[in-house]
Amino acid sequence: MFYYYRRSVGSAIFSTLILLSVVSSLVLIIINNNQKIYKITERYESNSKILFQIASVEDFAIDMLRSNLSKNSYSSNHHQEWGQPIIKFPVGPYLIDSKLLDLDTKLNINNLIKKNQYSIYPSDIDYAQLQSFIRLFNLLNIDRNKIDSLIDWIDKDSEMYSSYGAEDRYYIQKSPSYRAANNYISDIDELFLIKGFDREIIAKIKPYVTALPSGNLVNINTANEIVLRSLHSVIGPTFSDEITKRAKEKPFHNMNEFKNFLKKQLRLNDRDINQISSLTTTKSKNYAMEAKISYIKYFIEFETLIYRKKDNDSFEKYNRIIKKFGSL
Repeated sequence: MFYYYRRSVGSAIFSTLILLSVVSSLVLIIINNNQKIYKITERYESNSKILFQIASVEDFAIDMLRSNLSKNSYSSNHHQEWGQPIIKFPVGPYLIDSKLLDLDTKLNINNLIKKNQYSIYPSDIDYAQLQSFIRLFNLLNIDRNKIDSLIDWIDKDSEMYSSYGAEDRYYIQKSPSYRAANNYISDIDELFLIKGFDREIIAKIKPYVTALPSGNLVNINTANEIVLRSLHSVIGPTFSDEITKRAKEKPFHNMNEFKNFLKKQLRLNDRDINQISSLTTTKSKNYAMEAKISYIKYFIEFETLIYRKKDNDSFEKYNRIIKKFGSL
């Protein structure tokens, strides 16, 4: 009996130890799960705050553009509020750096191909725009034949524009293989996919070109010398200097004022004036906001595109890109 008693007591102790071990394991699992849930919740809350701050910065930029539009609906220039950068502006525990860039100061790659009025897809070549790009590439000492690859990448057919272009047959042979987009370029970095464009060439043209929905015009008040000279063969260094100087001192309020300047000051003929004015405007519709939000020792940098709608009294943001994040 004593033997069986000792044995049963030993079994009870052993069972108790097993039960305690199981309970301890369950407690550890619950604690670990709670810690994971807490970390996920904390991370979600932190991300939500960052996203809220990003949206707030974007909305502030839109309000600034709307304010400028209400004061002057005919002209956009760097003297206006939107042209002034914001540096280390405190918002609670955050520091905000941001600036608005006028994208209508540049030549739009997508303007090389016209858009069919009944379709969202590219159609015929716009030869006036093509000449502007040829002049730009010549000014930058880049082989103008590389433009043929741009045309083939954007146009909707599968026929090579010239022997310097490239369609599916060329890109399928690459590793990894891919096809020509046959549609508009959505971002300048897409040029890395196109035949003949490397890091050096893209760095050269990036200050002067953009990729926007087809149909935008160059703002004569904000365009630089290289872009102005690319617009038309009659605009050389002297004329571009005169246009830039006038735009800085007294921005053009409307296209009639700009046409009068071309006629009376530069003494251009009506044909050249009409050709130049068909490619230009005095008001911008496309902007890029570059911003940095800092919090304690962490930061995030992003870019958001903003465009003015056709009704000319409202703005919309799109294509937000997170460029960089980390610790300071």
